[in-house]
Amino acid sequence: MTDKPENPRIRYLKAGVTLAAVTMVCLTLIFTVSSFTANVIAAGKIKARNAKYAKLFDPALYDNDPEAECRLVPGPGNNDMEVMAVRKGDHPVGYIVSYSIAGGYSTPFAMLAGVTSEGKITYADITVFNETPGLGDKVLRSKGRFLDTLSGTSLSTHSFNVKKDGGDFDYFTGATVTPRAVVRSTGKMLEQLRDLKLEAYPACGSK
Repeated sequence: MTDKPENPRIRYLKAGVTLAAVTMVCLTLIFTVSSFTANVIAAGKIKARNAKYAKLFDPALYDNDPEAECRLVPGPGNNDMEVMAVRKGDHPVGYIVSYSIAGGYSTPFAMLAGVTSEGKITYADITVFNETPGLGDKVLRSKGRFLDTLSGTSLSTHSFNVKKDGGDFDYFTGATVTPRAVVRSTGKMLEQLRDLKLEAYPACGSK
């Protein structure tokens, strides 16, 4: 007795089901690998960004991506500051602030500072500089330690002016303009951070 030939429709249906199952398995593998790769890449980007800000905040102190929480806040002069929130979970650690310096010889130039949630500067450095060589450039870290005098200071402990103007910060003989601009603009930056509701301001890149 011979077997009855399989109905071609059933054979095609079985082949279709098998092909669909193989396709679903392949797509599942692709999406799983893609998702895993995307997470690894995102984590790598955050780690790289945090390393860039390591002088401002110990990377072990926070776990968010500050650049993803950047807001434009009115700053010294006519330029907005870029203010980035630094957090450990839901706990606020402070801010990373990019701000302009107004009132120098060839300003504005730009600085980057870390500021704790209590309003204390952790570290500050100049990122863009336009001042006159031989005069204003003495504020650069490559020329001296002037910027170190900002670390550890806050509005509650220091008067943000140079000593020549009754403040607490040193200046250079014959070159008061740039130190004065740095100190005053940094003080105004700190004033803007007091009682700051960061979420009330537009996101960086929105203007």
